Amino acid sequence: MAVPICLQMLYVKYFKKLLKKATRIWQNSEQRSKTIWQDSEQRSKTIWQNSEQRSKTIWQNSEQRSKTIWQDSEQRSKTIWQNSEQRSKTILEQLTKICRRNLLSRKRKSLVWSSVKSGDCVRPSLN
Repeated sequence: MAVPICLQMLYVKYFKKLLKKATRIWQNSEQRSKTIWQDSEQRSKTIWQNSEQRSKTIWQNSEQRSKTIWQDSEQRSKTIWQNSEQRSKTILEQLTKICRRNLLSRKRKSLVWSSVKSGDCVRPSLN
């Protein structure tokens, strides 16, 4: 059974339309896949760069905090040492004054007792 030529031409025309449509669908699908892949690649690159920048910033902040803490600690230690040195100096001066007073007091007492023993009743002033 032979297919009439006009019917064959309709089939050819129909198949050509289908082929064009399939080709367009395939090309669109390929383009979408390519776009999705490029977008994904760009997003990954951006995420990596942001992550790298955040890590760098965190490291710099941490380094700065450590430096500041070290400087503060060094300053506190210096201040404590200076205060301690000053306190020690003040205490030493006070002890020296006390010792001198005690020594003068002993000398006066000694003079009083030696005057009494010698019969001299004149008592030295205790200024």
